[in-house]
Amino acid sequence: PSRRLRGLGDRQRKALLTEFGGA
Repeated sequence: PSRRLRGLGDRQRKALLTEFGGA
């Protein structure tokens, strides 16, 4: 999943991490 996250971008990745890992 590293490549996929990298394709999304830092902002998108951080948002996903905050929603999935910060929830």
